[in-house]
Amino acid sequence: MFKKVIVVGIVFVLLASLATAATTAAGQDDPATPMIHVDPASALRDTPVQIVLVGFEPGVEVTLQARATDSLGVGWESWATFVADESGSVDVSAQAPTAGSYTGVDGMGLFWSMTAANYTVPFSWDTLDPLVIHLFARVAGETVARAEIERLYVAQDVTRVEVREAGLYGTLFLPPGDGPFPALLVLGGSEGGLGENQAALLASHGYAALALAYFGYEDLPPELAEIPLEYCATALDWLRAHDAVDAGRIGIMGGSKGAELALLLAVRHSDVRAVVATAPASAVFQGLNSDMMTRPTSSWSEGGAPLPFVPFPMTLEVYQAMQTDDGLMQFLPVYEAALDDEAAVAEAAIPVEQIAGAILLVSGGDDVMSASERMADQIVARREANGQTTLHLNYPAAGHMIGVPYTPAMNTDRAIAVQGGAVFGGTPEANAAASADAWPRILAFLDENLR
Repeated sequence: MFKKVIVVGIVFVLLASLATAATTAAGQDDPATPMIHVDPASALRDTPVQIVLVGFEPGVEVTLQARATDSLGVGWESWATFVADESGSVDVSAQAPTAGSYTGVDGMGLFWSMTAANYTVPFSWDTLDPLVIHLFARVAGETVARAEIERLYVAQDVTRVEVREAGLYGTLFLPPGDGPFPALLVLGGSEGGLGENQAALLASHGYAALALAYFGYEDLPPELAEIPLEYCATALDWLRAHDAVDAGRIGIMGGSKGAELALLLAVRHSDVRAVVATAPASAVFQGLNSDMMTRPTSSWSEGGAPLPFVPFPMTLEVYQAMQTDDGLMQFLPVYEAALDDEAAVAEAAIPVEQIAGAILLVSGGDDVMSASERMADQIVARREANGQTTLHLNYPAAGHMIGVPYTPAMNTDRAIAVQGGAVFGGTPEANAAASADAWPRILAFLDENLR
């Protein structure tokens, strides 16, 4: 009886061991089963992702397709065909596709090269919800593997606070923890309204970030004309006084007209330690009011009076130069003509040599929305004449739309809306490459000057 119990026990142990081994094997990848590995599968939207295909026949052609739907319900997709290596694998970050929506070795090519059929405006994501990208691996037209990638627009535990006090309209994003944190005032451009995505991402990188609307939102001025600098000064004061903010580590980030505003504010607030100005202006320019042709005025005001500004010389010659052959508008000709008015430029020049903090400028050499490259060079020269250094990231083939990387770049060169169209310059590929290079350098610059 005793021996029988022992035998039964041994059999039970063997069966249990075999079951455990089978379970373990089932939890591992079958080398003969095609799979898509994504690392990381969920990460902040500015984080590069490694995509590796395994389990394919060596030498087989594999087409990898990416699909996503933007916040307007528009479907976007990209694709790339690869040849599996001798181990039956494809490393997207190390191999160039034989065909696809992008060329060359580019681990994030599937992300920025997404397109939307018959769509004429840039990718839209006006929510802080994660963006889900669906991947499909196909062999001979048959889907053999699937995966999902989650792109986070804000990190977990970042706190979002609506700001509706002291006359301000904005949203504050705070990193997890008690602080105090270095802080950034984040300014949009001529689109107006309140854009939160960039501030949310900056908070995900450890900054208290205040996205501030300054026109075209609720009770604020409806147009970009004579915006009081005092309003933004109030925002800076509010940031400094916040319990979670280190008042000694304040920076400002702005793009296009927001870059012009950022530089103006840094001149007037010597405690600003860092300024990031993308597509900057070297002077104050005319406002964008609806009656700008008959009532030209400044973009900004101070003490109740408009700041001196460079007017837009809307002559017939300039107007004709602004129109492209396909009926779109490019604003570079009017900026170039305006900058040739030396007296007006001298009077309206932003005295950037008075900025105490560090400055990072980002410009595209093919920007046809404004003369950002020329004006960035003017800023650098003016500060150099005063013995100051300025970091200028210039991308010769890029246009106006340089920003956070790894989002679809289609229509960042030109866009057609119901009201008309505009040309921003560059190409989707060049704009994507510029963003991929500039953004980590922007973060490094902020870390160096605000941490």
